[in-house]
Amino acid sequence: MPFAVLLRFKSLIAYCLLTLFSVSCIIFSGTNFSLSLKNIYMFSIYPLQTAGLRITRSLGRIYENINDINNLQEELNLSRSRLVKLENTMVSVEELKRDNIRLRKILGERFEMDYVEYAQVVSKDPQNFFMTIVVDKGSANGIEVGMPVIGYAKGIKAVVGKVIEVKRNHSKILPLIDQNSQIGAMLDISRNAGVLRGQSIKNTLCYLQFIDKSIEVEEGELVVTSGMGGVFPKGYVIGKVFNVEKKNYGLFHDIYVEPTIDLSSLEEVYIIKRSVNTEILELTDNEGA
Repeated sequence: MPFAVLLRFKSLIAYCLLTLFSVSCIIFSGTNFSLSLKNIYMFSIYPLQTAGLRITRSLGRIYENINDINNLQEELNLSRSRLVKLENTMVSVEELKRDNIRLRKILGERFEMDYVEYAQVVSKDPQNFFMTIVVDKGSANGIEVGMPVIGYAKGIKAVVGKVIEVKRNHSKILPLIDQNSQIGAMLDISRNAGVLRGQSIKNTLCYLQFIDKSIEVEEGELVVTSGMGGVFPKGYVIGKVFNVEKKNYGLFHDIYVEPTIDLSSLEEVYIIKRSVNTEILELTDNEGA
């Protein structure tokens, strides 16, 4: 019987199986089997690890690029800010150059800056037709009540008015067209002197008084400061004769003068920092009262 035969040779079969198992273990524990496991690792696990490493490096580069972009944006904003400041500085320099040119034209090439104070008009009173003007210079700049004020128009220096009130950083100017203003004036041709007064707020013409009727006066004749009255130096342009009313009675002409300076468009003035004779100024003011 086959089964009986198997039982008879069971020891031999067992020995053969054990021997086969041992040989198999020896074979599979050799180099080829180890290399097979390494190959499995190389072709399965290692590519995933390499891909992950590459992704990590790519993300790192993206982060660095984002930081670089932020840094470049900050540098760009800083450069733009510096450019704006530089442009503003250039504009200020150009304005100073233009102011310097205007000032030199007004006072000539040989002037001293301590003698004249440049000021900008910061306020006008429209309710009284610009009869009061406020500028941005005051006692901190050496400005005093009574100082004469001139402007620049039509290629020449001309009278604006005089300082009547002074604060630390601002001053108020009484323009020559104000009815309370009076300036020593004279005709440029005949050199006959009189007093120039402002009129009502509805009239920008000034009234030149005390010019003798025997003097020939023509429309368009230049009127300048006479140097009398203790305020304005002699020879500054006031305006031109606009109209002469020759009457059959009285001793003097009625002469109306159109100022050279247009106060409605006035943006800047020049204050002449000269010592004002307050005694003469007080006397002339009293005469006009």
